[in-house]
Amino acid sequence: MSKKSPKKKPDFHVFTKVPDGHEGYRIGSKLGVGFNHNSKESGLTFFLDAMPFPINGRIELVAFKPQTDEE
Repeated sequence: MSKKSPKKKPDFHVFTKVPDGHEGYRIGSKLGVGFNHNSKESGLTFFLDAMPFPINGRIELVAFKPQTDEE
């Protein structure tokens, strides 16, 4: 029988960054989540539920810490 590890809550929520049509940007659709590495190395691992499409040859993602119930 395999042991199930407890589900870890994501450290970040990942969104697309898209042009707003007025020389700026807005936050687009949520694409997935990000987790800090558990090792001593710094870094993140992202799990995307959808593939972003390039705009002007670039894919831009932004990540935010999840809001708590207190915020």
